[in-house]
Amino acid sequence: MKKDPGFSLMQPMGTDAGYHRLPDNVLHDLGLDAFFGEISTDAKERRFITNVISQVTDDPKVAAYRQQIFGDILRLPELRNTMMELFDKIQFKLSPKK
Repeated sequence: MKKDPGFSLMQPMGTDAGYHRLPDNVLHDLGLDAFFGEISTDAKERRFITNVISQVTDDPKVAAYRQQIFGDILRLPELRNTMMELFDKIQFKLSPKK
């Protein structure tokens, strides 16, 4: 039996999408590095945004969900600040670069 992962900001409950990390040169070629710089002037916040957005999947349900979550975070600076404070207290295990 598969363990229920619970709530996630990365994908809706009940999905089991596979993810791939976009290489840095692809992020640059798509202009995402400049886009991230426009979203935030805080280097730590930009790294976090880059790590999240660079993990991609071809599951349309996950893409739509992540767009909604990102929109909420971008639109609500108080939520973003609270999340960054919480993330400072959490140690994340990031996937190694390939």
